Amino acid sequence: HDAAGRLAQALRSDLHAGMSPARAAAAYPAVFDAPLVALVRAGEASGQMAGAFEEIEKLVAKRNRLRQ
Repeated sequence: HDAAGRLAQALRSDLHAGMSPARAAAAYPAVFDAPLVALVRAGEASGQMAGAFEEIEKLVAKRNRLRQ
């Protein structure tokens, strides 16, 4: 597996073990920094996880554009 595949497997395992999505994400701070974890928490609290992940996708894309 590549790094993304290993991360996905680890997250899947954490979620299956009963960890909340925000806590699972927070366990990998090199990938999910505080603003990203906050978006996941907001999605959990509002019941709008799909919307939270859309916002995360937008934020990551914007960060990547700024790095170029």
